Amino acid sequence: MVAPNLIENPASGSILIQDNGVDVASRPILNFIGATVTDDPGNNRVNITIPAGGGTLDDAYDFGGPGAGRTILVDSGAVQLTGSGTTVGGFTVNGARTIASAAVAVWDEVLIDANVSLSGVTNVTTATGFNMVTFMAPVITDAGTITSVTNAATLYIEGPPTGSGLTITNAYAIWVDAGNIRCDGVFLASASSPAYSFELDQDTGFRNAAANEITFVNGGLETLRVAGALPSNLVNYIFTQAVSSSGARGGLLFTSSANTNQTAGVEIVDINWNLTATLQHATGAVALQRSFLVQPRTYSFVGASTITAAYTVEVSGAPIAGTNATITSRAGMRVIGGLVVGSAALLTTAVSGFLYIPTCAGTPTGVPEPHTGTVAMVFNTTGNILQIYDGAWLGVALA
Repeated sequence: MVAPNLIENPASGSILIQDNGVDVASRPILNFIGATVTDDPGNNRVNITIPAGGGTLDDAYDFGGPGAGRTILVDSGAVQLTGSGTTVGGFTVNGARTIASAAVAVWDEVLIDANVSLSGVTNVTTATGFNMVTFMAPVITDAGTITSVTNAATLYIEGPPTGSGLTITNAYAIWVDAGNIRCDGVFLASASSPAYSFELDQDTGFRNAAANEITFVNGGLETLRVAGALPSNLVNYIFTQAVSSSGARGGLLFTSSANTNQTAGVEIVDINWNLTATLQHATGAVALQRSFLVQPRTYSFVGASTITAAYTVEVSGAPIAGTNATITSRAGMRVIGGLVVGSAALLTTAVSGFLYIPTCAGTPTGVPEPHTGTVAMVFNTTGNILQIYDGAWLGVALA
């Protein structure tokens, strides 16, 4: 059989398959889409010129029509992108489109929606998880004289979406709509940007400042540090104040609230250190046992300076009677069970460690507020008289 020839149909310009013995009207038509066909009678031939440049992803996308080739049937192994050369980047999505606004408008520049069916009877116990998307840790190799890379990440997110000419009510860099988040690594942060912060106050939150420690940050400043590694198991909680090199920074402030319409006839305690639980020691003598210990502060200056008065603890006054309130007996502090001043005899040359009592210039005439089981005492500096009230002011002159 003689091989068929390609000829040009003079009537339509199409390329026909020339076969001996077959009528022209019955010959199949061979169309070259996008090609240039020219007649070359001198050489008894027809030239078909196919334009160069094919084989790009864009050509594949539009092969058979606009967008006709956008679907890839992955039926023989995963699609793989293998980078080489010195060009930066392996896969880039540059989207610029217009989407009609609607209450339920959706913009998914990258959408991964897949399901998998497991066959067989063996449970999946993959240590790294049975994951839909996996990012392997990249290896950065020195191919020249580079000695270090300051910052590198397997996944980097520049930030949340921003609006241009519009307002985004809630913008998130990452949004997990449901499910738990597992992190086996460490959240790195600083005092000005704690690892866990609040949407509208991102310099306030808490972070891990050191091993086994939780630090609370307020306004970009460390305000409280809670240690979890307990020294010799001597305590359950350690609160360490952050070091400050300037300003006038205090340690702890509790501000009571102005509550109203509280339950009638019921005592309300603002701060209750409840130490009523029984503490049991193993058998053996204990030389000293204290439930609440306040240790003295050391004060220093850059240069020679004087503190006129310094106290480790001060109660600034007795309770104040407010609107419609009458207080029968009040005091700045009440000690039940005994009050001990000092732990050893004072030296004759001592200048501190004494028990100080109030004074008045002359015989007192006021009637002290009653406190069950106690008497009021004052020193009359005019007559050097130690005076005690027991229904009346009694006194003994001292010399």
